[in-house]
Amino acid sequence: METKYTNYEGDWNEECPYCGKPQKDHQVSLGVLEGVRLIHRQPCPEEQHEITKKYVKQGIAIRSFMLLYNTGKYLWGLIPFKEELKLIWQAIKHVFVSIKALLHLQRTKPK
Repeated sequence: METKYTNYEGDWNEECPYCGKPQKDHQVSLGVLEGVRLIHRQPCPEEQHEITKKYVKQGIAIRSFMLLYNTGKYLWGLIPFKEELKLIWQAIKHVFVSIKALLHLQRTKPK
């Protein structure tokens, strides 16, 4: 009968970096499928804890970012007269662009 390893390609006699036991102790048989015996490497409790810790830290970071984003969005909504300030800025910009265009037109006038 052929044996296929589903998720581990390393040396099964190698020591696990998390618990110190050989990788062979982490083998779990998934049964036989079409004449092939399937062997899976199940993480030890120490490795499962490290995996969980990684995802907890990632979740905290994502939730913190979302909290900062939502706080900034809320504070931006509290600024009074935002639309009026945008309109005034557009008017000032229009005046300066118009003056710049007139000066350019004067400088490039043929003699």
